[in-house]
Amino acid sequence: MHAAIWSAVVLCAVLIFGLSLGQNKYYAIAFAIIVAPALAIVLGGAGLSRLLGKPWHPVVKIAVGSAIALVLLPVAFVVSLFILFTDVCSGKL
Repeated sequence: MHAAIWSAVVLCAVLIFGLSLGQNKYYAIAFAIIVAPALAIVLGGAGLSRLLGKPWHPVVKIAVGSAIALVLLPVAFVVSLFILFTDVCSGKL
């Protein structure tokens, strides 16, 4: 289980780095806004539940996933639009 979690962390870091090397940086920024807090919430919650000896119930997993999707996706979208508009207004595009 720990190997799967750390493989996901490394894969996300490699994807963010790979996306940041490309021409369009908006994908890397949006991906980082979504992934970094999501990993922190999931790793923190899973670690805390292991310390307390109470594994997460499937309903809690669904609730955490839904909350992450409903909060982080719109935030990433707004930040990406803001960056896009500032680039358009400054003439970088």
